[in-house]
Amino acid sequence: MIKSENLKSVLTNYGVEVYEKQLAQFDVFEKYLREYNSHTNLVSAKDAELIWEKHFVDSVSFCRYLKNNKSYKILDIGSGGGFPVVAEAILLTSSTVFALDSTAKKTNFIKNAAEHIGLKNLSVINDRAEDVSHRKSYRESFDVVTARAVGNLAQISELALPFLKLGGCFISYKSAKVTDEIFEAQNTIEIMGGSIEDVFEYNLGLEEDFIRNLVLIRKEKNTPDAYPRSFSSIKNNPL
Repeated sequence: MIKSENLKSVLTNYGVEVYEKQLAQFDVFEKYLREYNSHTNLVSAKDAELIWEKHFVDSVSFCRYLKNNKSYKILDIGSGGGFPVVAEAILLTSSTVFALDSTAKKTNFIKNAAEHIGLKNLSVINDRAEDVSHRKSYRESFDVVTARAVGNLAQISELALPFLKLGGCFISYKSAKVTDEIFEAQNTIEIMGGSIEDVFEYNLGLEEDFIRNLVLIRKEKNTPDAYPRSFSSIKNNPL
């Protein structure tokens, strides 16, 4: 199994200097997630056996774009079982990180995990992204937004880009089959004020040759006030 030394090697390849305390925090998080998942389902039984290999290694791929010697205000949408938001809080110690999820059991878990690990830079928001982004205190106020396994690229772009300040970036974690999603999302991204800056393909190294992609979208213009729409409109009437 991939453990802390292997994760350290992955981070080194991204040019990240990681400390033993941080590696220990990943270890504490793994144990806490396993224990919590035994009574409250957050990840599947199969995924629970691949926390390091699938979730941690995938989560830290944001390090291709974000540097741990800088300070960011980060929002992770649909944080679920804590990926990648816990990794962001562990590695980006000078940053302020928010986990947003509409499911209370998930935000409660992340809040408890942050306290258990000792992450003072991680806060939670239990609400829907399409509602929160219309609030003045959150709208166009973040340097970085991330989302992993949350809808297709058009849907999540409409939810994510309104949170970003000008010049900020949206990092979307996608599967290998991202080309069609990018094509279908182009109009939505443009309306939201963004443009695709980079697509980075990587392999988690699992037996099934698990290919992933990061799509980096840069915020270039302010998002019109009407967006995002209700999620039913986003889902049923793509732009």
